Amino acid sequence: MVRYAESNGFERDNEKPFVWRYRDYVIRSFNEDKPYNRFVAEQIAGDELPDKTADSQIATGMLRLMPWDDEPADRKQHYFDVLDDNVRVVTEGFLGMTAGCARCHDHKGDPIPQKDYYKFVSFFRGMEPMGRGGKQTEFIEAPELAHEREKTLADMAVEEKRIREFMKGVESDALANVSRTRPEIAAKVSKLSSMDRWLITDARLRPTNWYYTVTQPAEEWSSVGFRAERAKWQEGPAGFGTAAQDVQARTVWNGQDIWLQTSFGLEAIPKAVLMHLYHDEDIEIYLNGRPVLQRSDFTREYLPIQAPPEFMSALQTGRNVLAVHVKQKAGSQYFDLGLEVDAVTPSDIVLEKEYRAASRKDREDYLRGQKRLEEIEGQKRSPGIEAMVVSEGGPKPPVTHVLLRGSAHAEGEEVQPGFPAIWGGEPAAIPAPAADAKSSGRRLALANWITRDDNPRTARVMVNRIWLHHFGRGLSPTPNDFGYLGTAPTHPELLDWLASEFVAKGWSVKEIHRLLLNSKAYRLSIASEPKAAAADPANDLLWRFNPRRLSAEELRDSMLASTGELNLEMAGPSVYIAMPEEVLATSSTKGGKWGISPPDQANRRSVYVKIKRSLQPPMFTDFDLADTDNSCPIRFTTTVPTQALAMMNSEFVHDKAKALADRLQRERPDDLQAQVKRAFELVLSRDPDESEVALSLAFMNELKTESKLTPDLALQRFCIGVFSFNEFFYLD
Repeated sequence: MVRYAESNGFERDNEKPFVWRYRDYVIRSFNEDKPYNRFVAEQIAGDELPDKTADSQIATGMLRLMPWDDEPADRKQHYFDVLDDNVRVVTEGFLGMTAGCARCHDHKGDPIPQKDYYKFVSFFRGMEPMGRGGKQTEFIEAPELAHEREKTLADMAVEEKRIREFMKGVESDALANVSRTRPEIAAKVSKLSSMDRWLITDARLRPTNWYYTVTQPAEEWSSVGFRAERAKWQEGPAGFGTAAQDVQARTVWNGQDIWLQTSFGLEAIPKAVLMHLYHDEDIEIYLNGRPVLQRSDFTREYLPIQAPPEFMSALQTGRNVLAVHVKQKAGSQYFDLGLEVDAVTPSDIVLEKEYRAASRKDREDYLRGQKRLEEIEGQKRSPGIEAMVVSEGGPKPPVTHVLLRGSAHAEGEEVQPGFPAIWGGEPAAIPAPAADAKSSGRRLALANWITRDDNPRTARVMVNRIWLHHFGRGLSPTPNDFGYLGTAPTHPELLDWLASEFVAKGWSVKEIHRLLLNSKAYRLSIASEPKAAAADPANDLLWRFNPRRLSAEELRDSMLASTGELNLEMAGPSVYIAMPEEVLATSSTKGGKWGISPPDQANRRSVYVKIKRSLQPPMFTDFDLADTDNSCPIRFTTTVPTQALAMMNSEFVHDKAKALADRLQRERPDDLQAQVKRAFELVLSRDPDESEVALSLAFMNELKTESKLTPDLALQRFCIGVFSFNEFFYLD
């Protein structure tokens, strides 16, 4: 329903880090029968809830699941594409209405004007955009996560030791090589590590936290004795702004001026410092109260600038205070600054190709180790676990305008958060946030409205989905669209009654499951009756049960269960299953960035299999895996020849058939008839009749006599046949 995937899509299809925590949150919520209204509210505004928890913050990962382009042709337009995705998944997923159709013009089917669409957009306007590379993770501190954090830290300590030993070995070999070939370079090597030489890291490495204010500060704001934290300046990670070419701001700043301060320590004065500066537009930099650099206009990338003499003379041992004023005139805006000691390090010797001191493979492995150590260091300093979540830059979101024809560059009338007229049209009641608030409270107001007991849509939409889950078709066959262009419910009074029961029973999903599974409608046979079939061929009136084919995930899990290999372990990072080389070759990146999991982990349930947008297992795609790019309310069941070919030729099916044959040999050794019966028990959950046993034995005998297969291979082919029975594929 919420287009779950663990990568961003598009050409590079980079990872969505730690987004699997959202998947675990959903499973945990349903198992614990979390009230559905709380479940919805957490996903929309879990970070704004007054009683927020680790779970509620992780839940907001739902708003980060969309495909995300890390290099869009029009960055501003793509930002509104992301907001549109959130509007669509919330309105279609929780309210059963296609409000997204009103983005460019008034809705063509339902009375939703374009202005109402942008009122809805404004609820999400304060969300910080995805970070560089699509990363938008934060560290969450919560008592319930203490045990998991301790285990994570212990695992990281072992990993860190291994990486450092490897890197030290590569550095030693590289230094030995360069001492022979370039002794003049070896003599300049500093003992500083690649990260130690950074006095202030920029957002490309590990964003430094700065104190900042957007209101005119005191006159002494740039002096060495001025403490921004005591002046109650806000604190946020670099870079600052909205967006600029190839970068995304981590802390939103959209006014005319911003003043910033940070500090760093020195044990000794370096001989040279390199400034990595990205600014838009005019900028003044002060070090320890002295002006050291002033620049006008803007840059289009990070510029490496040799620190001027004024900067070097202002440096001092101990604490150094860096203060910056950025003035914006027009267009996009962005500021970031890194300070690097300009020296040759062992890391440079390894990574610089011109020195030819390390092999290509050592360089690549060393660089991966370096990046992983930076991640570990960040996790060690953090108070909790890392998760992909939503956050806001402050209590005042940017202004929202109607975008003419949906173009981000054609702003029309300004709008405020409000609920579309079709849903009552009332303005959103949003309490004024505190001055030091980290968010606007808009999404919380939206969540409270959606989950009100008297909101007629939310409960009806969910019980319709639960009905669809059990019966294969909802009472309304278009569960994402209860509007004019959707299909009206076949039993509207029943749908209304189920919705009222849902709310009356405390929004308990398990109570609705119990209610439906005990109903006469659910217990009907699939057997057809000629008169009823003639009167109601589509079975709209529920006079029989519709057979339902297993989903792709159910099919794979059922095979693993029949072989005895299914691993029922729950939670944790996703696992990689075997991927054919032909599929990996279709990736735009070498090897498709697809990993390898140990056999026992690869046999976990399909809900824990890695879902990468550009690389999906053939078993899943052959049998109608959900669309990962958009909200997918229904999995259409296809019946095509390639499915039969997949069951006959798939490497996975052959592997599971062999595993099943091995199990039959272990449990019923040297008794082919008993093995046939056991296969029916394991795969079809019933005993075969005598004719089925006879046909199975004749089939294997023909394979051995005419096709010259060995007894073991004939049994394996029989297992492939059992996996292909319609009875295995369909619930009846």
